[in-house]
Amino acid sequence: MAENLYTVGDYLLDRLAELGVTEVFGVPGDYQLEFLDHILAHPTLRWVGGANELNAGYAADGYGRLRGMAALVTTFGVGELNALLAADTVGHATLMWGKSLVDESSPNYLGIYAGAASEDSVREAIEEAPVLVTAGVLFTDMVSGFFSQRIDPARTIDIGANQSTVAGQVYAPLDMAAALDAVTAILTERGITSPALPPLPARISADPPAPDVALTQEALWDRLSEALTPGNVVLADQGTSFYGMAGHRLASGVTFIGQPLWGSIGYTLPAALGAGLADRDRRTVLLIGDGAAQLTIQELGTFGREGLSPVVVVVNNDGYTVERAIHGVTAEYNDITGWRWTELPAALGVPDALAFRVSTYGELDDALTRAAATPDRMVFIEVMLGRMDIPPLLTELAQSASDANSS
Repeated sequence: MAENLYTVGDYLLDRLAELGVTEVFGVPGDYQLEFLDHILAHPTLRWVGGANELNAGYAADGYGRLRGMAALVTTFGVGELNALLAADTVGHATLMWGKSLVDESSPNYLGIYAGAASEDSVREAIEEAPVLVTAGVLFTDMVSGFFSQRIDPARTIDIGANQSTVAGQVYAPLDMAAALDAVTAILTERGITSPALPPLPARISADPPAPDVALTQEALWDRLSEALTPGNVVLADQGTSFYGMAGHRLASGVTFIGQPLWGSIGYTLPAALGAGLADRDRRTVLLIGDGAAQLTIQELGTFGREGLSPVVVVVNNDGYTVERAIHGVTAEYNDITGWRWTELPAALGVPDALAFRVSTYGELDDALTRAAATPDRMVFIEVMLGRMDIPPLLTELAQSASDANSS
């Protein structure tokens, strides 16, 4: 009789399957091994074991960002918005953590708003707008240039999940979809237009560096943004990778995933695993610093076991450049142990990976060309950059962080 018993665990698994989950991430533990038997016996769910709980959690997060839901087992220890933005006369920007949620190929896309750290044209367009509509906006330290935003509530329609505020007047209960529909209808019926929009500043140099020129942050992110194609899922780890790519306009159909809220370095490597499993038809492109990668590199082998073929770019700038930018340029606590990065894929179980170590523009160009021509294999690229070569957006934020720490 016990063999036919339908348990609470069985019910949970069936509901997850009904909601579109096909993989369950986790790490075996003494107190949930029998539950794992139920996962293995389930007709549509598949177990994906992680190297540790941290990585399994990040993998589930990356999976959920594409599927809308994910499942994690460990032991304890956007349609209405697009309709609004489709109006030909409405300029729009995003916060850093909203990058790629709107079509950045649109002529009305302004860029990233980050308070005082924004491009001047973006900041002027947002802060001087006669009427500003904000949807799901939450200003935190890193996405606002350490709370340097200048938003006038009297000229703002702030749309939240369950309520909206118009010039200080709260309307609730009112869900976000209904509020966005209402704003869209008003714009359409009254023919309201944005002021003349400033052009998005050019990010990619007109003339690329000569092949034998040493790589810089600017050249790296220019070339990488050019290499992206519709369908790519880009995961940029917190650090020079995230802030280097944040200001670049992405092609339509590219998804961008970062973690500027908590700033958990190392997150994107296992998150790329989850994203790859969530949609195997889209190639993931992982951008991560050497210090961050040392936290979660164990999961690299799981990519091979699962038959995934991401492009992995490890920025080797010899330590924690973000921290050096904030404080302690030469302090030894910002140093890390040097690793033989290009040997790691084979050591961790991906012997057929293509591995490159590049230090010039030409070498980077060759590696990315090979990556595009080899979609069925992992391509691992170690990029050599200077310790204090820092993207402009990160320079601005690091100065704000330094000032905040000193006050």
